[in-house]
Amino acid sequence: MKRSTFWKHVTVLAAAAAAAPAALRAAGLDQNYVLALECVENFLDAWRKRDATGLAFVSAAASKHATDAVIRAWLVGTSSPSNAAFEIGDGRAVSPGHYRFKITLYYYLTGGGLDTPKAQNLDVVQAGGKWYVANLPA
Repeated sequence: MKRSTFWKHVTVLAAAAAAAPAALRAAGLDQNYVLALECVENFLDAWRKRDATGLAFVSAAASKHATDAVIRAWLVGTSSPSNAAFEIGDGRAVSPGHYRFKITLYYYLTGGGLDTPKAQNLDVVQAGGKWYVANLPA
């Protein structure tokens, strides 16, 4: 995501949080939410672009469950189905420093068309002041 676009999102979310009732602010719309969301968006954008630089967004713990080669293969994808687009849905705090977002991945199929996507969870965690993807989507 371009930095200017990211800061527009931050400004809109900050304004919404300031104008929101206390109950909505208590639900977790804060700077950590925005930074966790940015991590998800950057990681999935790397997936969409088939760019292995998305490895930089993967947590050390997730890297222990899957090798860099497996993660790289997931990011880069295959010729069919090929990575097409993504949606990021609601996110919620699981615990301090841990958010879970609903995501949907779309793939182009050889011969045309899109597959029927299913929503899944993508967790992000904070480590050393940065946010990282804690699990690979299926």
